[in-house]
Amino acid sequence: MPNCDLPRTRRWGCRKLTVRWPLASIALVWIFVAPIHAQSRRAPSARRAAAAGAPAATPPNVLLIVADDLGYADLGVQGATDVRTPNIDAVARQGVRFSDAYMVSSLCAPSRAGMLTGRYPQRWGHEFNPPRSDDSTFGIPRDVPTLAERLKSLGYRTGLVGKWHLGFVSQQAPNARGFDEFFGFMGPSHRYDRNQLLDVGEKLMRNGTVIPDSGYLTDVLGIEAERFVRAKDRRPFFLYLAFSAMHGPLYADPPHLARAEKSVPEGVRRTYVGVLAAMDDAVGRVLDALDETGQAANTLVLFVSDNGGDLDLKAASNAPLRGRKGQLYEGGIRVPFFVRWPGHVTAGATYTKPISALDIVPTVTAAAGREPEPGSVDGVNLLPYLSATAGRGEPHASLFWRIGSASAARMGQWKLVVTEKGSPALFDLAADIGERRDVSSANGRVLAGMQRAYAAWVKEQQPPRWGHDPTEPTLRMRIRRFIAKLFSGK
Repeated sequence: MPNCDLPRTRRWGCRKLTVRWPLASIALVWIFVAPIHAQSRRAPSARRAAAAGAPAATPPNVLLIVADDLGYADLGVQGATDVRTPNIDAVARQGVRFSDAYMVSSLCAPSRAGMLTGRYPQRWGHEFNPPRSDDSTFGIPRDVPTLAERLKSLGYRTGLVGKWHLGFVSQQAPNARGFDEFFGFMGPSHRYDRNQLLDVGEKLMRNGTVIPDSGYLTDVLGIEAERFVRAKDRRPFFLYLAFSAMHGPLYADPPHLARAEKSVPEGVRRTYVGVLAAMDDAVGRVLDALDETGQAANTLVLFVSDNGGDLDLKAASNAPLRGRKGQLYEGGIRVPFFVRWPGHVTAGATYTKPISALDIVPTVTAAAGREPEPGSVDGVNLLPYLSATAGRGEPHASLFWRIGSASAARMGQWKLVVTEKGSPALFDLAADIGERRDVSSANGRVLAGMQRAYAAWVKEQQPPRWGHDPTEPTLRMRIRRFIAKLFSGK
């Protein structure tokens, strides 16, 4: 239900009138007439502010849904023809779809760190996925608040269902970083089902206590998310629903595998489609719960993938983009991203300017009624850009990425990519979304300007503190990729 029981900021009826009668009469007239007069004067500007993305009178619930390694072209609304994803597609069709949405990294952990803080994770040296360890320093610094911590301070009930991957010790566990409830796993992945031959070793937990597996993981996460949404609590909620789908090793249980289109050939792509069908069902379960409890109208829903599809498994599709997870071509960092908030963002619209997952924190907190302190985030509040009366400005003049020796920058239509080999390439994304034609030789001034901007950004970042550069795969990484490929088709 919408949260209608917040304290009123002005309770005139509770005030004591201790003045003499004439003064009291004047006061009563002022009390009842002045607000009406003020309301009539403020109404036009208030309407304009609401149209421009002002926060709701009642703080909205927030549902942040994150897919893992989802391909850019693997949803119906993104152009897929062999996949049916009606529930995820509905979020896009009832809200805003971003054509040029970027994740903070093309790797799982730094992407989530940036997404949940609104800060470039390189600011504290979080550049790679970390090794599984008891290193208490790994994670988001205590002086950098998470979205859950920000919303909890505003009176929100907060929950995480699914993947964490932002710290392995109790000081960096979800319950210590702003989440009232945690159901999921601490590391990068968890097996989909007990019948899956390969167990990646992560344990399922509830608030720090290990619990046994109990069914197909994606279904279980959907059920837990539904339970959180249906809880009898008058506070607004923030639910971070972080699926392990579509992370390998892939496994689709028979009911979901049977849902794959007959046109999908046997093998890893069909398994992928089955896993995606399960995630879409789980999203539908949660959206139905919002509808059935009357909360949908006052719930801000965001759907995004943590990076591009992992083409090593030969299952995902990032078409028409070049590259994959772990790379800084568009296929590694441009992701499906949708926002739905009835009455506040334009339904059925497509926004084509570059935006970032860094924008999630300032957008959500602005909707909740308190924007971040100046300088505390690198993202921007997107709400003013998403209404029917939005202007033509751009949220970002520039966006930057760095993964070891590889780097990238986006400025307007231009994309600079420097591979691990150190050679820069410049692409005009307006004419070449697939990044096939390096136009740096014909646009030397643009290239030099982007290189200067990137160099200035680097000066504000820290060297990597954890993990290994994925552009230089170790033998262990090669073995893990081989095993993932081997078992994903089972």
